[in-house]
Amino acid sequence: IVRMSTSKRGGKTSVGGGEDRFQYVETVTMQLEGRLKLAEALKTIHDKEKTAYLEAVRRVPNLVENESSPIRFLRCDRYDPWAAARRLTTYWKLRLEVFGDRAFLPLNQTGQGALSPEDLEVLNSSYVFVLPNDKDGRSVVGVDRSRLPASASYPARLRCMFYILCILAENERTQRDGLV
Repeated sequence: IVRMSTSKRGGKTSVGGGEDRFQYVETVTMQLEGRLKLAEALKTIHDKEKTAYLEAVRRVPNLVENESSPIRFLRCDRYDPWAAARRLTTYWKLRLEVFGDRAFLPLNQTGQGALSPEDLEVLNSSYVFVLPNDKDGRSVVGVDRSRLPASASYPARLRCMFYILCILAENERTQRDGLV
């Protein structure tokens, strides 16, 4: 979900944001129209390019709405419905690649969702962590590899990073301006 272009800003490297940011007032009408246009844009993407998304919609429609709300993707792409549709389908493709069949379970810390008990052990090591928002209200993530347990597999680390980035992407400012 999070914008992934990098820029230098105030001595910090940020993901998204930077000089290309602009402000807008989001209205309910804008959200409703954006959802409709995104739905139309999704129809233009070939089924082969959105198989993970279609499977998620078929298997867990409530999860799709709750964990990948179209509004998040529209904000990230400045209400460009075609870019948001691409980002949404890519999100589900990556989620399926990272989590396998567990991709269709909720992203939570119960051990019964998308994160396995092994993932929770890696997550609880705090090798990746959330810091206070920056002065602009964007989410900030930190990584300290020295905290990783020796047994932490690359796939578990990747799932934990995906999870943390999804948590950070709940911040509306981060959806619009990226993260640090």
